[in-house]
Amino acid sequence: MIPHAWPRLFACAAALAACSGGGGSGPSTPAVNTPPTVSAGVDQSAVEGQNVVLSGSVSDPDETPTVLWTQVSGTAVALQSADTSTATFIAPTVVGSEVLTFRLTANDGTNTAVSDDVSVTVEDDGIRTTEINPPNTSYIDPEIHPLKPEIVFQFNGEGFVQAYDPVTGLFAEGSVRTVFDDVAALSDTKNGPEYGLDDQGIAIYYNKEASDGSLQFFRARESVNGTFTIDQVTPNGSERINQLPSQNADASTTWLVYAREDTAAPFGGGFIAYADANDPSTEIDLTPVRAGFSGFRWVRGTSIFLTTIADGADEGQVLMVNAETGTQTIITNDPGIKFDPFGWFPPEFGGDMAFSATTGAGGDISIYRDTGGPFFELYSVQPPASASLPFAQSAEPFVAQSGTSYISLTLADVTDSIFADATEGDIWVYGIEDGADRFTLRCSDDDPMMVRHEAEMVSGENETFVYYNRIDEVGLFEIFLCETGVAP
Repeated sequence: MIPHAWPRLFACAAALAACSGGGGSGPSTPAVNTPPTVSAGVDQSAVEGQNVVLSGSVSDPDETPTVLWTQVSGTAVALQSADTSTATFIAPTVVGSEVLTFRLTANDGTNTAVSDDVSVTVEDDGIRTTEINPPNTSYIDPEIHPLKPEIVFQFNGEGFVQAYDPVTGLFAEGSVRTVFDDVAALSDTKNGPEYGLDDQGIAIYYNKEASDGSLQFFRARESVNGTFTIDQVTPNGSERINQLPSQNADASTTWLVYAREDTAAPFGGGFIAYADANDPSTEIDLTPVRAGFSGFRWVRGTSIFLTTIADGADEGQVLMVNAETGTQTIITNDPGIKFDPFGWFPPEFGGDMAFSATTGAGGDISIYRDTGGPFFELYSVQPPASASLPFAQSAEPFVAQSGTSYISLTLADVTDSIFADATEGDIWVYGIEDGADRFTLRCSDDDPMMVRHEAEMVSGENETFVYYNRIDEVGLFEIFLCETGVAP
């Protein structure tokens, strides 16, 4: 019998399952593929214009399913990152409130797709924005008259002024008047017409080509009969652009600060310079023009302006210049670059001078205060959580008649302060108080992916208005009015 056992033993070694005796296990049970588990998150509320985050979750022990957010109901919105578990959108404009429903779906390719819904209740923010320019017109770089309800702007090579109603903020029909022609393009001059003020009254300063082809500053002064007298301010020769005139009713002259072309200057562009508009031979060069450093702003009601030093040991620090006395003082000594410093006297600071500046990587607004020595940074104002754009531009302080300080600004998708480089921009108003409960207000209309800039705040009779430019699809500069509801 033994010789016959070897073949059986060998066969069992080759196929144990077949030789394990009468207690064999039989065929194996197929593995079960578990469907995904999906949660679209908790219901939430938002205010129109706010950046809303849909934060869902998907789990699957077997594999990685595909995910997709879709909108089930409500005013249609543009969902970003809809193929991930976390999607975002800008809450649409609503009247009163509206519930939007969104669905998160997961599909593992084996089981039936699994979904879960979440609701977002969008509330009216009470802010009203209105396009107020006539059709097919372009109100480029509007500036507010410092003494009466009127703006100056340029369009198609001409400069105009137009009155607005201090109650509604809307333009007064039939009030537009031509001031000058041959104004240079904003792409060349980097600034539109600006109001200057001294003890002789108001004048409008703007760029146009002089007889030698160079860009120079011209002045338009209104006479008692409503006509304007034009004269050239700066002499032919070096090009001068980006003018900002002082607004000081107690001063005997208006001062201009600007960029003067000089290819021999460091960085090859020119210098920040200033001069007496009545005696341009007083021209004084300050700091080289350098991208990101070349902002300058007057302190309203004074003959003082601030700019940023572009090179040397004090690179990035703020220079304060008193144009009347010629005094130049470096007023900061902390690390980092301060872009576009803008000084004012906040009522909240008991008469001390302060300035706001864009700092860090371009996303924050820092507030500095004069305490008798170098100005020091009090705190930094970051974009609110509801903002969808990260970079701050053109932060301009404003004091309402009620005595409260605000900062109007653009939040954009790029750090550069030249609006043409941006593809999207929103208009915001910040309070200057420190802390998480700081006042913030989005003043933009709700059309997505539009370039907005040049915010100008003004006290109306019943509330504070914000005017701003929006560039439409064909390149026209529309002007929008934002009714903030903020006390004038």
